Amino acid sequence: MNYSEILYCIAAFLNMIGFIGALLPGIPGPPVSYIGLLLCCIAFPSPLMIVITVIIGIDTMLVSIIDYVAPGILANHAGGCKKAVWGANIGLLIGLFFSPWGLIVGPFIGAFVGEMINSKRNLALSIKVSTYTFLSIVMGAFMKLLLCFIILCICVVNFIVYIYSA
Repeated sequence: MNYSEILYCIAAFLNMIGFIGALLPGIPGPPVSYIGLLLCCIAFPSPLMIVITVIIGIDTMLVSIIDYVAPGILANHAGGCKKAVWGANIGLLIGLFFSPWGLIVGPFIGAFVGEMINSKRNLALSIKVSTYTFLSIVMGAFMKLLLCFIILCICVVNFIVYIYSA
């Protein structure tokens, strides 16, 4: 196994971790997948691959910022608080043990409970905030999964080109 093939193996591992991180809070999925893309670019560089890697790097930064900021902005827009966002993330972690429905229901229930604690049992506000927070988390997860999938596809194409050019 040569140097490039070792880099491709590490990149495949990082892409796998990136997909997991796209769903789990606390693991930065797209940045981890992007490191895998960087390794693919180092393993078999080309001018096109370098340009694509830079563009995907910018996309990774944007998606990471949006994913971090969107739940708070939407919760505040709905009149909510940080406890709703924290509740949604805790609900997502607990929901992992009750997959697949736990991943869907957990963030909503967590945001609802967080907002109920903060808003002194205002049911209408809690439902509104939990819905906004839930939608922002789903939107963020979708964006992260899509970016990780795009990165994986680019890595696979780079590997195929590497194999056929040897």
